[in-house]
This record gives sequence, structure tokens and C-alpha cells, in this order.
Amino acid sequence: MYVAPDYASGTPPNCTINGGSTSGYQGMIYAPYCNLTINGNSGLVVQSQLVGYTVDLSGASGVILNYDANSSPVWNIPLQVGLTK
Repeated sequence: MYVAPDYASGTPPNCTINGGSTSGYQGMIYAPYCNLTINGNSGLVVQSQLVGYTVDLSGASGVILNYDANSSPVWNIPLQVGLTK
């Protein structure tokens, strides 16, 4: 998930994700110019990298935050060959 910055506002906006017991997030949440808040109750699973201006996690005691490097986004940059003079 990507949240594009809006530098014209002057201050980072508040970005909130609310999750329940059947919610699950995997991958990356990239919001570098956003006050990121993740709310959840028991059973919420977040298998993500969280990048925000600030990051706040709140919820019940059963919220699971699990980082697995193998499930992170991967950028495949193809090999390039070039000629110069």
C-alpha cells in the first residue's frame, strides 16, 4: 500500500487503518509523510513493513505483528548491457 505525500499541506496527515479479527495485511505499507495508525482487535494479523512519519499501533492484546523478510516487496532490476564511446 502506498500513500503519496502531499507536501503542500505543511503537516503530515493522519492515516488510519482499522482491522478486525478477520483482517490480515501482508506486504508493505509505505506512507513516509503520514502519521500512520493501525487499530485492531484480537486476531488482527499484520505481516508488513510499516513506514510512516510516525507509526502508532493500538488494539487488543491479541494483535499480532510479524515481520518476515521473505514476504517483503522485491524490485527486480534487469541486467543491462550498453556500449559507450
